[in-house]
Amino acid sequence: MKGLSIVIPTLNEEENIKEIIGILNRLYNGVEILVVDSDSKDKTRETAIRLGVRVIGTGKGLCRAVLEGLKMAKNDFIVVMDADLQHPPELIKEMYETLKYSDVVIATRFNREDYGDFSFKRYLISKAANFTARRFLKVKVKDPMSGFFGIRKEIVNKINEGRFVKEGYKVLFDILKQFKDIKIKEIKYKFQIRKKGKSKFNFKHVKCLIKSFLR
Repeated sequence: MKGLSIVIPTLNEEENIKEIIGILNRLYNGVEILVVDSDSKDKTRETAIRLGVRVIGTGKGLCRAVLEGLKMAKNDFIVVMDADLQHPPELIKEMYETLKYSDVVIATRFNREDYGDFSFKRYLISKAANFTARRFLKVKVKDPMSGFFGIRKEIVNKINEGRFVKEGYKVLFDILKQFKDIKIKEIKYKFQIRKKGKSKFNFKHVKCLIKSFLR
């Protein structure tokens, strides 16, 4: 797919990175794959380098990693996805096509069953966060907490980095809160079950999200 970059933030994803890169190379041969690593202690970086993709190292923080990846991506269309295979790579084609007539495309979880193996407690936290986040936005979206999204480079170039909570993990919200006149499309998807490794979610992320609401 011409003009597409795929940004993958990582933290200790050695068990998953080989598989996700292999799938992306098979489905989308020739696209730029950019791994942005947040100081992994395993062999995530070495594995990605061995597989021939660009690797950038950053300090801690998912938002910091994604923001750096968005800036460093070479192409006009960019998709951000996790390395843990919970974001279905097959959806990228539709996201890419949608970006041709929109500024941002969001892979959105609409229903309870779209949240995969989330515990009921984490599901409620996510729904509450989405409900609150929407009150701080000037654009209308269903899932501003999604970590699976596409964006045009021209929108990235307009981002004010000072409004990011870089140690946080909801980079899409930190982007959307800065705009009111952009074209956004949402595509339904189902969050997949993590096969390997551990979730990075903890309550420090909740504190960061509160900071993001206020910044």
